[in-house]
Amino acid sequence: MSFEDTIFPEVVDIWDLERLYKDLAQVKHIGTEKVTPLTPVEKAILRGLLAGNPPKQIAAQLHWTPGSMSVELSNGLYRYVETLTNRDIKTLKNWRDVAKWLEEAKYKKSKIIQDWEETPDISHFYGREAELAQLKQAILVEKNRLILLLGMGGIGKTVLAAKLAQTIHNNFEYTIWRNLRYAPPLAELLTDLLTSFNPQIEIPASINSKISRLIEYLRQNKCLLILDGLEGILCHDNLAGFYQEKYRNYSQLIKRIAEESHQSCLILTSQDEPADLLLIQTQKFTSLQLGGLGEAARQILQEKELSDTKYWRELVERYHGNPLAIKLVAATIKDLFGGSVDSFLSQGTEFGVI
Repeated sequence: MSFEDTIFPEVVDIWDLERLYKDLAQVKHIGTEKVTPLTPVEKAILRGLLAGNPPKQIAAQLHWTPGSMSVELSNGLYRYVETLTNRDIKTLKNWRDVAKWLEEAKYKKSKIIQDWEETPDISHFYGREAELAQLKQAILVEKNRLILLLGMGGIGKTVLAAKLAQTIHNNFEYTIWRNLRYAPPLAELLTDLLTSFNPQIEIPASINSKISRLIEYLRQNKCLLILDGLEGILCHDNLAGFYQEKYRNYSQLIKRIAEESHQSCLILTSQDEPADLLLIQTQKFTSLQLGGLGEAARQILQEKELSDTKYWRELVERYHGNPLAIKLVAATIKDLFGGSVDSFLSQGTEFGVI
């Protein structure tokens, strides 16, 4: 296997390299009689740029000086890419434009990868039309990089996130869902996420390098990343909203995803709002506090075939429109009160009230 076929292997499954090499070779020799392929060095540099590496980093990999790399790009690949994508000469100034322009020219492979086995069943989804519309606007139109869904336990944060992901996943190349219920250390989570993009990746050693590599993937690919149950790594009681000691580096991950430029979106669900999110310096962030279901909660009572519909509003209000609480009490009414909401309310009991 040649050198250029081994360097930056993560681009192989993402880009149509053979077609790209061929087409760039054609424009490279416009005005000459003979077309020769891209050189191994040109291919290696191109792969590095497509992988999201800045020229200085590629130069280091090839044992070149940054100055030599700059000259090579200015006299070579930048000019080829301009011609191939029908741009004016010397308009390519930013190395990131290489991948951007070539993606627009359809050299990036079309794929949709879903890694979301941990998502909950959403066959019984109630209401939330307004919330779904707001979130779709924030993600697809406003291009928010961070979404935070807040609310008490059982209010439906996870189900809403799952419904949202199901609704918009075709707008993303990757949809990745991870549950933080078991509180994985950040290093473990990052390794897991990186191998979702590239199973053969050489995992960086430091946390900061792992985050940087993840953000490179978020730039290269449109990814919808959902981390469910952030409260699992937060403190409680008097320190609510602060990360537990061994999970403080999660703050670094969330801050960088929110503030750095990329084309992906991170959705967090949590019972508590992380205190440090107040310090995030970006407008690409939406926080949504979920309230009760209101009238949509009646669907739950209908499915349980409860009677005494005139008392349903009172029952829903008693449980603050919390769908999980309403499901539990509806099952109790069905089993112990023959489905009669009136009989249940007449007991005057407060069991199960949250």
